[in-house]
Amino acid sequence: MQIHDTNLIKSLINFIDLTNIELTRVSCESLYYLSFDINLLNFIHRYDSKKLKDLLDQTNDPSIFCSIINILTQLIRTNENISNNIILNVIKFLKTSPNTFYLLRIIKSLNQLTKISQTIQLFKQEKIFSYLILYLRNENHLDIQLNILFILQTCGKDQQAAK
Repeated sequence: MQIHDTNLIKSLINFIDLTNIELTRVSCESLYYLSFDINLLNFIHRYDSKKLKDLLDQTNDPSIFCSIINILTQLIRTNENISNNIILNVIKFLKTSPNTFYLLRIIKSLNQLTKISQTIQLFKQEKIFSYLILYLRNENHLDIQLNILFILQTCGKDQQAAK
C-alpha cells in the first residue's frame, strides 16, 4: 500500500459521526481498504478501535456495519484478543439483515473468524448453522457458497460444533 499517512487515518476516524451517514460510510469504507496494510491496521487499532467497536452497536446502516466488521476481522487475524461481542454482532447481522448486497462481506468475515476457537462455540450457541445452510441453498453466488462451505467444513472438524 502506498498510503502510509497516519494523519489520514486519524481524519477518517474523526469523520465518523452518525449525524452524517454518507461521510461515515465513505470514511469506514476507506478505513477498511487501508486496513489491508498491517502498519495502518495496527495504527487504527491503537488510535481508536473503540470508536469502531462502539459504532457496531449504534448503526443500522449495513454499509457502515460491514466496513467496521471487515476492519475488525482484519484486526482479529492479527490479534485474537478480541471480544465475543464483535463475533456476536456479525452473527446478529447475518440472522436479521435482509440485505444480501453485503452478504458476501459478512460471510467472508465469518469464514476468517472461524480461525479463532471461540467463534465456533459462539456459532453453536447462537444456532447459526441453519442460517448458513439456508443461505447456501438460496444464494447462487459462487463466492458466498464457497465461503459457507469453508465455514461448515471448519466447524465440522470441531467435535463440539458437529454435535
